[in-house]
Amino acid sequence: MIKKCLIAITFFFSCLNARPPKLTVVFIIDQFAYNYFYKLEKHFRYGLKRLRQNGVNYEEAFHPHGVTATAVGHASLSTGCLPSSHGFVNNKWPRGNGQIMPCSFDFSPQSKIFGSDTIGASSKNLMVDTLSDQFLLHNKNNVVYSMSYKPRAAIALAGKTGKAIWYDEDKQVFTSSSAYFKNLPAWLTTFNKKHNVRSVSTIDWQLAYPKDHEAYEYFNPETYNYSSNPKQLAGKKNTVALDVEEDKQKYDNKNLIIMTPQSNTLLLNLYKENLNHLLEQGDTNSILVWVAISNLDKTGHPYGPDSLEIIDSIYHLDKHLEEFMNFAEEKVGKGNALFALSSDHGVCQIPELLKKQGFDLPERIHHKSLTKRINKQIHKKYGFKKIIAGFKSIFFYLNKKLFAKHTQATKKSIINDIKGIIKQEPGIKKVWERKKMAAHCFQPWSLEACCKHQLYKKRTGDLICLTEPYSCFNKHKTGAAHKIGYSYNQHVPVIFYRPGVVENKKIYRKVFTQQFSPTLAKLMEVPTPSAAQFDLLPGITD
Repeated sequence: MIKKCLIAITFFFSCLNARPPKLTVVFIIDQFAYNYFYKLEKHFRYGLKRLRQNGVNYEEAFHPHGVTATAVGHASLSTGCLPSSHGFVNNKWPRGNGQIMPCSFDFSPQSKIFGSDTIGASSKNLMVDTLSDQFLLHNKNNVVYSMSYKPRAAIALAGKTGKAIWYDEDKQVFTSSSAYFKNLPAWLTTFNKKHNVRSVSTIDWQLAYPKDHEAYEYFNPETYNYSSNPKQLAGKKNTVALDVEEDKQKYDNKNLIIMTPQSNTLLLNLYKENLNHLLEQGDTNSILVWVAISNLDKTGHPYGPDSLEIIDSIYHLDKHLEEFMNFAEEKVGKGNALFALSSDHGVCQIPELLKKQGFDLPERIHHKSLTKRINKQIHKKYGFKKIIAGFKSIFFYLNKKLFAKHTQATKKSIINDIKGIIKQEPGIKKVWERKKMAAHCFQPWSLEACCKHQLYKKRTGDLICLTEPYSCFNKHKTGAAHKIGYSYNQHVPVIFYRPGVVENKKIYRKVFTQQFSPTLAKLMEVPTPSAAQFDLLPGITD
């Protein structure tokens, strides 16, 4: 008891006396479900083990929104508010012309992507400021970089004033837009030339453990029967080509590197180059870097969470994180670096595999065929085509021009007919009209309440479809998804670690990811994002 009291007192005074960190490194690992700790933690030996054993761990952290997607999760973590406030309600939504476009698209001349004459990218559609923005407003000599293989991830974290860098899958280089730089930085151009992804012809994926090691006990070989990729990647030497034929299937795997552990090596090398450049300048006060790792998501969708590819990717990630943390501490000194880790969402197991294991509810719902069926039946009854203009995640979007031509009675009849067609689909639990959901009071943190947190004018769909547990909308006939707010998609890690200052705690109270950036702000001694709606995480600063 005395020893525990001394440790608590030491921790308390170290927090009081600590200066703000010189360097804050935030790892946001795409599709890193908390469930992986339950399954694989005993085999962690490096960075993940260090964070779990030495950091402040929140064991019950959840995303309290209904669409658990990349843009939504990253924006929630960086802004401290719900999608209904920050506006990133999905990865894509319809714009003025009805065409569904990515949340990061911006066609203004000030936001052109380098090397592109037409497409732009920025945080224009993010409606509030982020931790990055407050960090830069606090001190003009502070620096923020956010880098990812996905533009929506990098942009959601960088906010309005940070520097966002992402991977151009077509040109196979890291890039940005004029919203963040006048010109592409020289150090980044040099890095792209030095690490020429186009020149890679083979990728040798070596397993982190011997193939018969117990670390792979959760691997289910049947995942390959339901994978959208035609062959095993992990433990194999893989050919990279524009057009590969395998089992009479043709597919483009020129960006195969993104699905392998080598993608983390490349991205973290980019961060090392960036840190070296920043520290050589010598005029920076403090540095915030968001390390948005996409490998698990890029691999998890085609292969699923029980695949050898995902399991081994996590073991490699364990080692990669340790190497980067050691590098960061060597650069600024141990104790001068604050580390944090979370995820944008989890993942659902492949529904067909769950059915084989005896689950009744899992269904794969093909939204394209459902949309065709709706449009066909509405056309037959009412005489006009394509009442459904689009679909994304759990949202059906109506053709507003067609819909507006009818009386209220006809509109009500059309909506009821559409809802009836959707409800007939196996795996559908309930269908809500957006206006009715907005006006309804739900039990706090229920699935309906979480979906209500997605409502944002002109971005959320007209009809919101709630699926049964383990059922999912998917445009693919195989693979895994994560777009609905059940616990397997919402439950994610939240960890903070600064040696001698923020360490050695496990907290079991239920908390939410919107508390992540306000707590980081407190630890960094900068203002909280202006639209943040939640309290600080318990047990870390009190």
